[in-house]
Amino acid sequence: MTDKTKIIIVFVIAACAYILYLIVAKFIAKPFMKAMLNKHKIPLTRIVAMQLRGNPPELIIDAYIILHHSNIRISLDQLESIYITNKKLICDCDALVELAKNNCITEKN
Repeated sequence: MTDKTKIIIVFVIAACAYILYLIVAKFIAKPFMKAMLNKHKIPLTRIVAMQLRGNPPELIIDAYIILHHSNIRISLDQLESIYITNKKLICDCDALVELAKNNCITEKN
């Protein structure tokens, strides 16, 4: 193997590692850190599972934090279920929060 080939192989491996780092940082670490900084313990496996199911973890975790700061206790499972059933109506975090609040009011009555 020549030196030029070795350099190309190292460059390709480094590029793949960097792309993997960006994927992990964007889709997993950011929602995880946001939850941890707001004193909510959400396992990394849970965030990965949301991502694999096609649900945006950042949106759901943001709504979860807002609801808990508003003293509305809802589980992450319930919130994800609300997102899945109303996926076409939800365009941002506020819409998911409103749907969750309406769902909690409906369940209490």
